Amino acid sequence: QVFSGGLLAYNGFPEGGTNPVFPLVTNNVYGIMTGIQIQNQGTSSSTVRVSYSANPGTGTDCYEETSIPAGGAGTYSIGAFGSGTTNTTTCTSGEYWIGSASVTSNGAGVNLVGIVNQTNFSSSGSSAYGAFNPSAATDTVVMPLLMDAYGIWTGWSVMNVGSSASVTCSYGGTSISFSTTLGTNEAMDVQNINGGTGDPGQTLPSGYIGSGTCTAASGGELLGVVNQANTNAGVTDGTLTYESVNN
Repeated sequence: QVFSGGLLAYNGFPEGGTNPVFPLVTNNVYGIMTGIQIQNQGTSSSTVRVSYSANPGTGTDCYEETSIPAGGAGTYSIGAFGSGTTNTTTCTSGEYWIGSASVTSNGAGVNLVGIVNQTNFSSSGSSAYGAFNPSAATDTVVMPLLMDAYGIWTGWSVMNVGSSASVTCSYGGTSISFSTTLGTNEAMDVQNINGGTGDPGQTLPSGYIGSGTCTAASGGELLGVVNQANTNAGVTDGTLTYESVNN
């Protein structure tokens, strides 16, 4: 897809699930808006509710729902936090919001697939990632590339779809690690810019190029995505996204 000067692409889905999840949703943050498109793979319509869980201090928990016809698709997030949605919603238009989302109600129990488009309307940077089936979650996710070098930095989000658990993350090639507790369908968002690590007491080495690993204690089940931003002059669309790898 080409949109507002940005280029987006995504893979097809081999199969769906009844309650896909979305580890990172960002709206009204430095011009960034997120659109979620959910397709109904079933043979009957289904009323599908998406619930939004805000990261601490970055918004209010809310939901929106609409009926999706068989073979059709419904649009979520961008209208509920922006304007013009016809969905039933408790979300606040214009609210600064960062967090995660999940399908918490699927009336007909049909299989669903979803795509997440992230568009920066200020800089035209855009990227996309596929929704996750919670059954793919494991207690460990790895992120092969994290960096803050050459004008390129990464931001990543890890979501726990299991029971509340302590999650420990570390950076490859360093002794840096930190821990936090994530409840069910709760996520954390970390920015690797200017040495940021997710722990205020630690900083990444200057020019860091490496990797990351997050592991949950018993009961935790993790999924994640990584955004990469190229801020160098002359770059029209320097935003890329990849799904973290489950071990």
